Amino acid sequence: MAYPEIVLSYETKGRWIGRFFALAWLCMLAWPITQALQGSPDYPNPWPVIAIIVAFAAIYVWFWFRVAYGGSRVAFAIAIGGMLGIVLVSVVGSGGAAAISISYMLIYVAVAAAVWSSWKTGIAWCIGLGLLAAAIGVVSNRNHPPDLNPVVLVTLIGLGMVGVRQLINAIERLKTAQDELSRLAVGEERMRFARDLHDLLGHSLSVIVLKSEVARNMIDRDPGRAAGEIADIERVARDSLRDVRAAVAGYRQTSLDAELLGAREMLESAGISVRYDQKAGELPEATESVLAWAVREGATNILRHSRANECFVRLARDNGAAVLVITDDGTGRLEPGTSPGNGLQGLGERVAAVGGKMRAEQLAGRGFRLAVRVPVPEASSN
Repeated sequence: MAYPEIVLSYETKGRWIGRFFALAWLCMLAWPITQALQGSPDYPNPWPVIAIIVAFAAIYVWFWFRVAYGGSRVAFAIAIGGMLGIVLVSVVGSGGAAAISISYMLIYVAVAAAVWSSWKTGIAWCIGLGLLAAAIGVVSNRNHPPDLNPVVLVTLIGLGMVGVRQLINAIERLKTAQDELSRLAVGEERMRFARDLHDLLGHSLSVIVLKSEVARNMIDRDPGRAAGEIADIERVARDSLRDVRAAVAGYRQTSLDAELLGAREMLESAGISVRYDQKAGELPEATESVLAWAVREGATNILRHSRANECFVRLARDNGAAVLVITDDGTGRLEPGTSPGNGLQGLGERVAAVGGKMRAEQLAGRGFRLAVRVPVPEASSN
């Protein structure tokens, strides 16, 4: 993912801290003002010097309050152009040591340019301003070796600010990535809970409805069997409550053998004959959990929609994968042009999460087939 350049997007507190440190360096401008007021030979006429420095400081302050944090290109050009213009006019109007002192003001220009620009442009600004400081030193003091102090300070302080800006960008990107990960984690947890709730309650409520109908039909003819069905309803309801609590806590694990046994009991209670062939052997916990959910979803759909007489469940190994196939001979089918319901969609998500594949299809003539293929780690295949 490509991240755009970020222009110092601090929170309010961070912005004020940034402004404080940037503006604190204005105290260095007090030195030439003091020299001018004390009648230094470099400043024979102090008041124009003071006016120029005050104007330069005013533009620098305006930059940090109006331009640094997301200002336009026009505003940036005005700020940089204004500060550069003041420096160059001052250099032309002075000479010697005074011009070299004025060249130190290019440090403020370099900092402003590095803060607002992209890192490549910021580096170019720093190098260019360093060369400008060198040119001022050469022109203003032709009879002596050039003073390299302004050149070094302008270039290095400007480049240091480029580095600080990149660090701020990295922090902002990290915060953005953390926020995105948190959002995805919340979304994934919601999806997990929705899948668990659908699979748990859909299956359990179907069993309760079925056994309630059986108990109602038997209560007059066979009170003993009706009482047994009511006891089963109570057991299923208690199990469902426990499973929902476990799902909320996030640690519920399903057992493939338990789901196969429960599916057989539920379907046979509805008059559906169940045959199954289990040749997969021992499976890893993650693989077994996904296949157990598949058994639960397949059995629930047969009970609800198939109107089947017989169901066949086959579980086997095939080329490093566990394959579960649930087939019925019913008449229930998906309407043409419709997609699978929430249960099959949720099951598909579970299967995809472990690198497996799922297929649900209507058979020619009668019946429906649900096939799930889940890879088994090589260590578990031995």
